[in-house]
Amino acid sequence: GAQYGEHRVSLLAFVRRGGPGFAPGDNRRLLDSVTLAVADPRPPTVAMDASVAAGAMRVVPPGGSVSLSLATRTLSGVPLGGARVTLRWRVDGRPTPLTCSYCLLPRDEAAEGEEGEELPSSGEEVLVTGGDGSLAAEWSPPPNASRPLKLGDSLHLSFEWVGPTREVVSRSLAVPVALSERTVRLEPPSHSELPSVPFTPRLTVRRHEALGGEPVAGATVALALFQLSRADGSATLDARPSPELDSAADLFHGVEWLVDGRPTALPPESANLLRDQPGCNGLTTSSEGRADTAQACALQLPSMGHFLLAACEEGGVCSAVVLGRSRPQWRRKPAGSDYLERALSPALDAETYARGETASIRVYNPLGSPLAVLVAWGNTLSRRHITPPPLPPGDGAVQLTLGEECVGGCRISLHLAAASNASRAALPGDVPTSLLLEPRAPMLASFDLAASVPSPANAITVSVTAARPVELPGAAGAVTVRLADASGSPVAGEVALLAVDRALLQLRPNPPVDVGGALSPDVMGGDYAATSSYEQLVSAAGLANASARLLSLLEADPFLRLSWRARASASDDWQLSDLERDPSDVLAANVGALTQLPSGSGGMYGDDLRHGIDGGFFGDNLLGGARSGGAPEMMLKAAPMMAFAAAAPMEAMDDAMPMARSSRSSAGRPPPATGPGVHVRSNFVTTPLFRPSLRVGPSGELTVPWTLPDNTGSFELRAYAVSDKGDGFGHGTAEQLVRKPLSLSASTPRIGRVGDAFSCGVTLTAAPDLPARTAATVTLGLAPATSQPAPLSLLETNRTLSLAPSQTVEVAFEMRAVAIGSAVLTARVSASGAPADALELKLPILGQQPPVQLATSRALVATAAPSLWREGISLPRAVPGSGSLTATFGAGRLPAVEAIASALLRAADPSPPDAIDGASACLGLVGAHAALLPYAAGRSVPSLG
Repeated sequence: GAQYGEHRVSLLAFVRRGGPGFAPGDNRRLLDSVTLAVADPRPPTVAMDASVAAGAMRVVPPGGSVSLSLATRTLSGVPLGGARVTLRWRVDGRPTPLTCSYCLLPRDEAAEGEEGEELPSSGEEVLVTGGDGSLAAEWSPPPNASRPLKLGDSLHLSFEWVGPTREVVSRSLAVPVALSERTVRLEPPSHSELPSVPFTPRLTVRRHEALGGEPVAGATVALALFQLSRADGSATLDARPSPELDSAADLFHGVEWLVDGRPTALPPESANLLRDQPGCNGLTTSSEGRADTAQACALQLPSMGHFLLAACEEGGVCSAVVLGRSRPQWRRKPAGSDYLERALSPALDAETYARGETASIRVYNPLGSPLAVLVAWGNTLSRRHITPPPLPPGDGAVQLTLGEECVGGCRISLHLAAASNASRAALPGDVPTSLLLEPRAPMLASFDLAASVPSPANAITVSVTAARPVELPGAAGAVTVRLADASGSPVAGEVALLAVDRALLQLRPNPPVDVGGALSPDVMGGDYAATSSYEQLVSAAGLANASARLLSLLEADPFLRLSWRARASASDDWQLSDLERDPSDVLAANVGALTQLPSGSGGMYGDDLRHGIDGGFFGDNLLGGARSGGAPEMMLKAAPMMAFAAAAPMEAMDDAMPMARSSRSSAGRPPPATGPGVHVRSNFVTTPLFRPSLRVGPSGELTVPWTLPDNTGSFELRAYAVSDKGDGFGHGTAEQLVRKPLSLSASTPRIGRVGDAFSCGVTLTAAPDLPARTAATVTLGLAPATSQPAPLSLLETNRTLSLAPSQTVEVAFEMRAVAIGSAVLTARVSASGAPADALELKLPILGQQPPVQLATSRALVATAAPSLWREGISLPRAVPGSGSLTATFGAGRLPAVEAIASALLRAADPSPPDAIDGASACLGLVGAHAALLPYAAGRSVPSLG
């Protein structure tokens, strides 16, 4: 009785009202939910495969082509030649890159682009498979495309094929535009912007993200460092600047200069500052795809300025990133209260460890004094903490022995503290510091890391094998399941075995579940929360500097609104405090209201245009009055006069976006039938085999017999297994093809309506081993109708044709819908006179319009003589057999009560498109209450108020 559409099923736990963690009055807790779809779609009978050809590059170079492989077949494995497949292609440009406004050197020509070139380019064309149902082709966008392929683009290919029974089969393919299937990633630590401080970048080589992103082991990588600008921001390399670039001042630390581009886009090797360090060449990646640069290659910026760090795979692509800041940039954003966190970049020496293995957190201490260490780590089940010896200046490491507390993953909270040091008058590299930062004061840096100790290997190999790769519908088959451990030895355990029609899986994909992963609890937990008194500390020097700056600003302009702040800003603050900025900038930017504007309402900003440090953004204010449309503002002379237009009223934004919808023709599932000389297929089952608990003995092998239903096509055999000890999980799949030498499949519409004249029938598929030029005769019969007239009239009943191996032909018959009912058809095919297959088809015939309900009533008075009541209903002109009239009679209020109850049930379900509206629902509730009141039988009826 479920209606078509998606339905959400929720599992709720009911608890006492007001229990812990629940709002007052809430007594439900959602445990889990699942969405189910109720539909009757046309089951597909064919499949299509689209991929990049085996052995070909899975990326397309700029201006190049991609090797496509296309195959069309029935679900029963018969190739379908001559299939017309529509290929729709689209080229999406990468997000607008930080192009040469931040560059001094020309980028890779193929990566360059002018504004607007990232707009997509698209088109479509038709591909036709060969006689064997396959197509191999080198494909590229046509020459008249709006723009050529460029590095960083993504080529999206969509294949659409309308199969023999008019089902739409779609496949899609994304091909990245790149020079190599591999990508080089260079991730410098945050403190790499500091001069004279050694750093270790994270260098990895992986397959392209669009191809899976798996790590590449054994790749050879070289590092190079080039100076782009001096400390004052002036360029050091003779290169062509972009039109927007007058100096190197626009370069920023962390900007990606090159991403998987050609080595020719880099400066010449003669400018490489690492050319005399052999260890920076020939770095080899590990099994995790990482290259260890800490031991072999010493990296640090020699001074302030901008540098380019590049990494190139041998014979492959290069990536490069800008490092460092010029002195003007340092002055605009000097080192602040979080200097120690910016100067330290602790890193684990690996990502995963074995239980009991020692993890090493590498840290370079740039200060001239040791760092005290506190480490806490663990998961939700167990935690540990240690205070190891202080870290001396220079390279150091914190050692942790990881045990049970890290199995399944653990969080590591690392805290490094520097005591006050009178000799620490300046920071390393002589970088500018905030006026409020005292380098000699205590410092604290906290970091969150993560490590993982994998659980013991719990995967077992599950192999599933069908007794025969191709079976007949309704035949007796068998499935063999084998369980083995990593060494190949048999494993005893329990297996859940099922077979699912792949036509259903195409409509609603349901990939196998990793049982081991699904049953593994998440014990890692969240990051540690830490509270520190360091945030409350203010140095005497910082206090004195803040006081002096504050007094000097107020002396220059006593009307400035400034708040007291004596702690330096952090690097993630969106701007410096007023006490840390240049005084002339502060005075020029601060203005204040001299008169109150004619406004009775507040606004969006504070009671001053400029709020000083720590000023708020809400309250009655200058701009709030301007928004109401008042007189021009009068301001103090501390800043040039600024004019503000009256703010326009805020408009509500309509965020409703049109949704793209696609509709596909569909038809109902064909039921089977019986006929003389051959079994008529009628027993169609989507999951014919479901054995949730099967024991597998010490041999690790089990054979399960099963009877196939009447479906033709393909079944996916799927097995889930758990070992006897409960410590091993796995799953496996296999395919069972089902077909006859000649197979019939339905090719009928979902419904017909009285008066329709149409043609439909069956699709006939020949197996690959069918003899050439086989004569086939298809006949269509109509089962006797249970009512007259019969719902369907056949205008023809047989057709003869000649078939070749693997050929698919649609055979249609002319027919007419005559009356409401369900027509049952039987289709039969014979090959060279011998019965080959038979199929039952059901076709519902509906009326020409939806049902119409009429109601009337009359007050009855008890009399001795019969009282006749005439009621007239004028019926519309109609086609005979196209409808029916149902009359329901009742006495008393019961019919009205039943009608009201039915309407309320419909109103309570908002999912149908014709659900009753809110006003009608309210009226129905009032009416229902009045009508049901007499039936309360002495019980209290709740008030509607």
